[in-house]
Amino acid sequence: MSAYLPRVPRGCCRGLTSVIILMLHAGVLADSPDGIDLTVAKGPGALEVTLSWNGGLAPFRVYRSTAAESVLAPANLLAETSGNTWVDSPPPETLLFFLISGGCPPGTIDCDGVCSDPASDPANCGTCGNSCPAGGTCNAGVCECPPATVNCGDACADPGSDPANCGTCGNSCPAGGTCNAGVCECPPGTVNCGDACADPGSDLSHCGACNDACPSGATCQSGVCACSPGQVDCGSACADLGSDPSHCGACNDACPSGATCQSGACVCSPGQVLCGDACVDLARDPSHCAQCGNACSIGEYCTTGLCSCLPDYVNCSGNCVDPQSNPDNCGACGSSCFGDVCEFGTCVTSCSTPDQCNSACVDTESHQLYCGGCSAGDACDASELCTNRTCRTFTVTSCASCPCPECTTPFDTCTIFPGTSDVVCVGP
Repeated sequence: MSAYLPRVPRGCCRGLTSVIILMLHAGVLADSPDGIDLTVAKGPGALEVTLSWNGGLAPFRVYRSTAAESVLAPANLLAETSGNTWVDSPPPETLLFFLISGGCPPGTIDCDGVCSDPASDPANCGTCGNSCPAGGTCNAGVCECPPATVNCGDACADPGSDPANCGTCGNSCPAGGTCNAGVCECPPGTVNCGDACADPGSDLSHCGACNDACPSGATCQSGVCACSPGQVDCGSACADLGSDPSHCGACNDACPSGATCQSGACVCSPGQVLCGDACVDLARDPSHCAQCGNACSIGEYCTTGLCSCLPDYVNCSGNCVDPQSNPDNCGACGSSCFGDVCEFGTCVTSCSTPDQCNSACVDTESHQLYCGGCSAGDACDASELCTNRTCRTFTVTSCASCPCPECTTPFDTCTIFPGTSDVVCVGP
């Protein structure tokens, strides 16, 4: 038997989850604009039909009507179910319209599992997730603020009195200020300094004028920064020129590391003297050996105020050499290898050490005279130590072992100078 499927006119059932039309005789799968597909079959009883569907969201409502235009009338609701089948016993020999509606009731929408009326819900106004500002309402799907207020995004604000939105949205009055007729005002005796209402007569951050801050340790008196008795204004701080190591004797005259300021003069620790901008030990400093500015030569080390050859080096005709690798003084002064190479103080035909510089067998990783290369320019000065193929400046300390508190940036690597017991701080 043929099947007749009348269609519900477009626009007749706005907001429906699905509109499915079927008759009583043949099995039909109708169109499903919202994802609910309905199948109709006769039975199980002689005068029964079985509706089954898939898709959509529960709960489902089953409607039946003799007219498509009124299918959603409350009187036409047959049942509400969480399943996806329904058996009906319709009147015989009648053209009927069935509709399965899933999800939210007409006029509402599903917003993350909650049915919401987008025309009036301030949390889902017009569409899911569109929240009205605090104090606002949702009217016909549009957020509205009360009279005399404006929508400032997160709240309905009165621009005439709201200090967070004074005159216009987002215009905040300074701390301590009020909004009067849309204009920020500060209390009497204070001025608007942008972030706060300040008293320029006493405010440390705005002394005399906005943003004129007093130095650390000062007070603001009648709009003038004043340091405590015995101190002077050194710009960033109030300082005692007689004892402040950062302003010793005069503003910004800083004492070197390790020195103190006594009666306006920088004084080094016992055993050290001031050489330029550094406190040094004249007995051991290779740049100031015995006296300020007396630097030891390449291959030398300062010991007890005398520049002498590095440990394990020897003085051959006025030059400090390494007898372990020097081919002209191999093992001893004047012992020449005559074309061979010198390794560990012995003349041999080839080197077993990592590097060969001319006829010297060395390790350029740490050799003082061949640091990272074999040229004359690769020799470290007396104030440098060869580490990782690089000549690095060092300072001698009074520490007996590492770690040493005297090793601070940039000379923050503590080590023992090779061949000695001296603790030194190595720079970058």
